[in-house]
Amino acid sequence: MGPIFLLESLVVVIEACLIYLLMERSIVKAFGASFCANLITGLLSIIYFFLPLEFGFAYTKMGVDAFILQDSTLILLLVAGFLVNILVEAGVLKLFYRQASARRIFKVSAIMNVISYVLIVLNFVLFVG
Repeated sequence: MGPIFLLESLVVVIEACLIYLLMERSIVKAFGASFCANLITGLLSIIYFFLPLEFGFAYTKMGVDAFILQDSTLILLLVAGFLVNILVEAGVLKLFYRQASARRIFKVSAIMNVISYVLIVLNFVLFVG
């Protein structure tokens, strides 16, 4: 569980720096927005993790009791999670930066999530898979 918290902390710091550079030069506000956005999307990740368990088609049976997640399901979950996270984090950013335009907020949210997902996928490929 330690590496997950370390990766999440790194994501919060990187996203806070992006928010600071792309939105408003207030580091405290940027860290608050990043922390809140990642807390909410982190909780959503729990739902993404358990969602395929509800649908039998998402798994391929191997052996007697073992199931593995199909690659197409994994990709679908990543893409769906990515899009939902952009929307949710944009909503959180709008709460912190009310004067910013929706276009600017979605742009920052998309950039934040691209970088976060690259880190998460690289972590999974290099250290887990």
